[in-house]
Amino acid sequence: PTPRPLTGYSLATGLGRSTEENLAAILAGRAAFGPPAEPFAVGFPTVCLTATGLRPLPAAFSAEDTRVHRLAWAALEELRPAADRARARWGAARVAVLVGTSTGGL
Repeated sequence: PTPRPLTGYSLATGLGRSTEENLAAILAGRAAFGPPAEPFAVGFPTVCLTATGLRPLPAAFSAEDTRVHRLAWAALEELRPAADRARARWGAARVAVLVGTSTGGL
């Protein structure tokens, strides 16, 4: 197989809305686990990693404005400059954006 370059990446979690914020939080030893923002009816104590400070989605996407989508949007905003550079260099047909999550089945 021919190697493919990885020309950009981003990270949005409960620790931060960007790769830089996440790295700073990790290096500072901060944790983002705590009680859930909305109670779970599971019958036992729970903790979760909850992202805060996420901006609402643009008006065109207001029907899909959820915390999961806000996290994805934050990650995509950080990734956009790298994706734009890749598209300019190789053409849109040769550029892929891969999204992975442990939240909400995205």
